[in-house]
Amino acid sequence: IALDGEKCFDAISVHPYWFPTNPERGLAYAINQVHELMAKYGYEGIDVFGSELGYPVCPEFNTELEQAVYGILYFCINDDEKLLKRMYWYDLQNDGWSVNEKEHNFGMIRCWSENGDGVPFAAKPVYLATTQYNSMVADGEIQGRVENDDVSLFHYKKSDGKDVLITTSRDKTAKNLSLNLGTDVVSFYDMFGNKKEIYGVDGKYTFIVDDTISYIEGNFKTIEECEPIVAIMEPSVKCIDNSTDYFSISCPEGSELTAEGTESISIEEAGGFENGNA
Repeated sequence: IALDGEKCFDAISVHPYWFPTNPERGLAYAINQVHELMAKYGYEGIDVFGSELGYPVCPEFNTELEQAVYGILYFCINDDEKLLKRMYWYDLQNDGWSVNEKEHNFGMIRCWSENGDGVPFAAKPVYLATTQYNSMVADGEIQGRVENDDVSLFHYKKSDGKDVLITTSRDKTAKNLSLNLGTDVVSFYDMFGNKKEIYGVDGKYTFIVDDTISYIEGNFKTIEECEPIVAIMEPSVKCIDNSTDYFSISCPEGSELTAEGTESISIEEAGGFENGNA
């Protein structure tokens, strides 16, 4: 670029791999360094393509969950910062079946032959997470970040006028996220598109945000942090079969509270309310 190559190209290509690190930690700064270098030599405004980027799944680098979550965060950061004109994930299919070989495990789907094990071409979490991201915001425009110390939080506006928040915990531990959205009901989606309707109290909500990606969709009148409506003191509980764990819930005095389990998990009240806690 120092030799006046402007007549020879109208974009440059970089390979901004960031594994094994969360892209929230320095990715935008690094790619902006490329833009600054181009501007230094008179190429300000030249498009920058990320022609290879991705995360490998292997013990030395990243888990399948990290590959999926960091991939979506990468897309959101790029949407917000306008870093790369185009992005190309490396790659579609795993290039081999060794779980310890980095170069075998960048794919969004598994290898055509997992050495006799597993399902050939099976989707990995990153593939499913990417389809959900596309489904939620491909027709939308990012409005910017919502500042929060505990979670990453990106605000999009869809073509139908609905708002979408994409969020995940910054440190992989589950957090209570309390927001005044000014609307009676929102749709809450997990990373793979499973949906449930959540009703607010005077337009206010408390969500559990963990180390996966979550989507909150609705017609928001505002997006402001607020005091928790219901706060779970231990947002993440892990149990094995036939074991017991405990968590506490805080909510306003006089509230009616019900908790439901699943087919494999039962929830029991331990002593009732005392000072707003149960």
